Amino acid sequence: MFRKRPQDLPVANELFWFSTVIYTVLSALISYTSQTFFISLISGLIEISILLFISFLFLYLRSVPKRWMQVTTALAGTGAIISIIILPLIYARVFIPVDATVQEIILTLIFILWFWSLSVMSHILKNALSSSYVLAALGAFTYVAVTYLILENLFPITQSS
Repeated sequence: MFRKRPQDLPVANELFWFSTVIYTVLSALISYTSQTFFISLISGLIEISILLFISFLFLYLRSVPKRWMQVTTALAGTGAIISIIILPLIYARVFIPVDATVQEIILTLIFILWFWSLSVMSHILKNALSSSYVLAALGAFTYVAVTYLILENLFPITQSS
């Protein structure tokens, strides 16, 4: 809801590990719609590794690396919450035979949630980096683009005829 900041989270190892593990599992479950179980698991681990690295890099470049645990907890936690919401939509779109109109509605909802996710990430980065919203949005988009490029190059999705 854009009211809380990552600084509002406690620095807690348990919360950090819980949010990163749940985020990783949900990322793997989302990937499982188009990849094997093993590739999905590796993909989830790579995705969380990218999140951890990029968030540290952004914070380091802004000279605030002490915020890393709170920021990554916030990013992984909110990512997990949005993934919980989006996961049934993705599975319904892939595994349930529905007509084209319902497919379009599901796809529209997925895009809305994806943009909401980018907005939430931008809000977190804006506060964590003490920067403008534009710079934070650029950081969020950079994370998504880098993650997509790495995963697509490592595990390309082949379209079946």
